[in-house]
Amino acid sequence: MDRFVPPPRRTLEPSDELARCLEKPPGETVLLPKALQIGGREFRWARILREFKTKSRARLVQLEPGSVLFIVKFENLFQEFAVMAALKQLNRCWQKTRLCIGQELVQATTFGIFPLGQRLGLVEVVSESCTLRELALGGHFGDRQFRVLRALHEDPRKLERLAASVCAYLASSYALGIRDGHDDNLMLRRDGRLFRVDFGFAFGRTPEIDAPGIFVPNSVAVALGDRWPQVVAGCKRAIRDLGPPERPPAWDVLLKVPELKQLLPEVHEYTNSLSFSSFDYQVEHATDWTLQRAAKNTLREAIRYVTAEQEVEAAEAWWLDPFGFLSSPVAAGHPASQTPHFPRIRPLDN
Repeated sequence: MDRFVPPPRRTLEPSDELARCLEKPPGETVLLPKALQIGGREFRWARILREFKTKSRARLVQLEPGSVLFIVKFENLFQEFAVMAALKQLNRCWQKTRLCIGQELVQATTFGIFPLGQRLGLVEVVSESCTLRELALGGHFGDRQFRVLRALHEDPRKLERLAASVCAYLASSYALGIRDGHDDNLMLRRDGRLFRVDFGFAFGRTPEIDAPGIFVPNSVAVALGDRWPQVVAGCKRAIRDLGPPERPPAWDVLLKVPELKQLLPEVHEYTNSLSFSSFDYQVEHATDWTLQRAAKNTLREAIRYVTAEQEVEAAEAWWLDPFGFLSSPVAAGHPASQTPHFPRIRPLDN
């Protein structure tokens, strides 16, 4: 009889103990098994603030000392980290060419993404921002198209900044193949910048149900108003600033990103499918209503309803916070028709 050989045991990564520590229920304060070095700072304990009903079982945590907020994801964040590095490279190109909309430099908002192993990673929370879905909470359905304009108080400088950030958002989404667009991963900062979070689908990878790769939500288009032609012209220049016309868009730039080395085969295949004329057409039609995008958001709302994910009551809906992680009652007498509060959160020093 053959001798029984037990199956090999999974090798524990150093991050496994940390993951178990951060999986504690909300409300607990936990001592980290080892001091955590992130972004040049050292953290020794964490407060578990909230658990999300998501596939990754993500949590909002506050790392101490310093009171810095992070999203903990129990999954491999290497691709998101690499995409963020590529996004920073695109920013450097546009900064070098001094690409502007009005007086605002075209730059995509970036933030820290820190892979800590195959099954754990941290995402820095961007201060004074909220999702487009949050902007719609508590208001009348017919007023949804004005949510961005209202949130920015129709401030011309903020709207110009919105235009520049939309240009960066559209050009980078096309160059990097960022997909899975919906109102939960498009965010607006108090200063007017629109930006994407969650880069799990990129370089040709798409979810089963997806929105168009290049789109502008109606509320953003309404806020941009007569600035939209400037955005279209800026986008066409932005994509051409990423490489010579005889080469696939952005390929030469992405070759210079060391973090993309492991992904270069799929990056090359994806960029070979791109063209300047295709991008021009998609940008010109980015504000068009599409059934795919409507279905995407409707399906997410249905799932949220079934799983009882929405925890903020209508009366509280306009007290907004980054990613919808915290909720607090609206101050007495605060009408739902007013603009949302963008909380101040201490950012991670870069």
